[in-house]
Amino acid sequence: MQKMYLFVTITKRDDCEEFIDFFASKEVPVLYSTPCEGTVRQKTLALFGLEESHKTVHYCIVTANKKNELIKSLTREMAIDLPDRGIALSIPLTSMG
Repeated sequence: MQKMYLFVTITKRDDCEEFIDFFASKEVPVLYSTPCEGTVRQKTLALFGLEESHKTVHYCIVTANKKNELIKSLTREMAIDLPDRGIALSIPLTSMG
C-alpha cells in the first residue's frame, strides 16, 4: 500500500475556482476548500506596507504518486512557483487515531 499524504494548497481567493478546476482535471476524488483570512492586525500590515488579503485553503488526501503528479502539474500548469501565486505542501500521514 502506498503512503498517504495530506496535500494542502493556499491560494488567493480570486483564484479559488481556477484551482478547484485544476484539481478536478487531475481526478482528485475529494477536495475540501475553505475561505480564510489572516489574523495580522491592521497596524502591522501598515508598518510593512501590506494590504489585507483573503485566501482559500484547499486540502485533500492523496497517494504518493498523485502527490508527485500534483506538485509537477502545479508548477507547470498553475505556475505556483511564481511570487503571489500560492503555496503547496504535503504532510505524510503515518498513523491515524
